[in-house]
Amino acid sequence: MPGKQNRYTKVNGDVIFIDESGDPGLSKEAIECTQYYTVGYIYCREPSVLRASLKRLLKKEHERNRYPLELNELKFHLPKSDLIRQGYSIDKLSKYEKYLPAIREKALGIICDKGEGVFGGTLDKSQTSGGAPRCKQAGHARRRRRLIEIN
Repeated sequence: MPGKQNRYTKVNGDVIFIDESGDPGLSKEAIECTQYYTVGYIYCREPSVLRASLKRLLKKEHERNRYPLELNELKFHLPKSDLIRQGYSIDKLSKYEKYLPAIREKALGIICDKGEGVFGGTLDKSQTSGGAPRCKQAGHARRRRRLIEIN
């Protein structure tokens, strides 16, 4: 289809990757389901280098049988119910989970190494009681190899 751009098209120049976690809804049910809503940003001057490094990590973890083959992206937590529906046992998922801390550390190291800046913010939806929600900014990490703790 002319004009349609592939999601994985190589991009030259500065890029900001954005990812979120949690339900953004502010209804009582949404707040009970997920109290926090987090958004993270990675500023990158060479996105193809970052993407290739993370894909290489994922491929290695698949080859070493440390990460489910059905997952084609790195996740902070395994989507257990989806994987169980696909035939994974609880024991198999437990095996994968023991590798997750090391995989997370490697992925965060790559992001801090290849990215120019990492930013994040978390919204505590339980603090919204009619007024404006309170947002805590996680801050900025520039080429740091440690996890940013979001308060």
